[in-house]
Amino acid sequence: VKIVNIPPTTEMIKHITLLFFLSLTVHICSSSDEGDEIFERLVGWFADNGVTYSAEVGLGFPHGVIASAPIEATEKKKVKIVNIPQTLAINEETVKKSDLAPIFEENPSIDSTAMVAIFLLHEKNKEKSLWKPYLDALPKELDTPMFWSKKEQKLLTGSWVLDRVKADEKSLKENYKEVMVDLLFKKYAAIFDPDVYTEDEYIWVWNIIWSRAFWFESTGLVLVPMLDSFNHHNEAKTEIYFEDGHFSLFTKSNVESGAEVYINRGQRPNNDLLRLYGFILPANQYNLAFIEDTLGEKDPIRLGLKKAVLNKHNMLGPPYPYGDTIDGLWVRKDIPLQVIGFYRIKFWEPTTAQMRAWKESQTIPDINPSKMLDEDNEKKTIVGLVDRLAEIIDRYPEGYKVHSQLST
Repeated sequence: VKIVNIPPTTEMIKHITLLFFLSLTVHICSSSDEGDEIFERLVGWFADNGVTYSAEVGLGFPHGVIASAPIEATEKKKVKIVNIPQTLAINEETVKKSDLAPIFEENPSIDSTAMVAIFLLHEKNKEKSLWKPYLDALPKELDTPMFWSKKEQKLLTGSWVLDRVKADEKSLKENYKEVMVDLLFKKYAAIFDPDVYTEDEYIWVWNIIWSRAFWFESTGLVLVPMLDSFNHHNEAKTEIYFEDGHFSLFTKSNVESGAEVYINRGQRPNNDLLRLYGFILPANQYNLAFIEDTLGEKDPIRLGLKKAVLNKHNMLGPPYPYGDTIDGLWVRKDIPLQVIGFYRIKFWEPTTAQMRAWKESQTIPDINPSKMLDEDNEKKTIVGLVDRLAEIIDRYPEGYKVHSQLST
């Protein structure tokens, strides 16, 4: 639509924004009329339950929030964008006050995230639920790699993301069997119907939680309707507070009219963004690569000594997610000192005296892996690191193209 010679007023922009997002919600419903009704019920539900948001934003659930007028904000002059009462939030405490509470009290082995997942499915299938307008508006299809076709997933061959997605899916299927099939279906058949609480629905709701939930020290993992309408950007200057029974979002930077209002869920690399949210950011400065390797020690005493040296100098990476014996190291643009130090210790040969002192009194030798230990060790370090990188690159279909760069 082209509007000629008519200066757009704030009300016109709000109207156009609403129409734009109404059209975007159609894909979650069987017809555009149904999509409009779901969107209108959601907006009405927000208003009826005390959600307030700035006149300068237009709601586009579940696709984002647009500034319908300029927002002027600075680090010192924050602007409140939205305010949501705690009564609409969903977390472990919500579940413990629900009609499912006795079931979870009788089965303390069910963890808090599984409790929230089961509660969401329970409320979703109720005739009447406080959260029905919100649950009806959640996307029926997700864009995260777990829901891609096999052909699409194959595009991630070699990537750490694909390994993690497969591990996540395997874990969810095991959790479904343990919690739903072997426990709740058997003990509470009148409440939990296997035809309703299917494995697909269970995997879907866990991914809804992963992609939409927040975490606050005072609430733990929590879904906050309306707040999860905002999309993420690493550079967004926003703050979220929970105080006085409300969740409030503030922006600390200007937003132009017609631009999207983002939140910042943390400085995440693209592998996290793709796995959890289904998108990536171009030129993401927080991108990471993952190098997994072992210290290669079968002797538990030598292994303990080498780990102690690395820990002393903060050079031991977080545990690799898929095995108890593998150490993982995150790498940004350049090979960090942490990785080089790891390989120096991997190829370091402790003396008999150093081994005895460690075994008898847990004495850590005075060596510093941030510096070259000796010439022979340094050569082994470089060769070992290059060989490991080559193995990782070879996982990718076109990894051979960067081998020449690696060797230099």
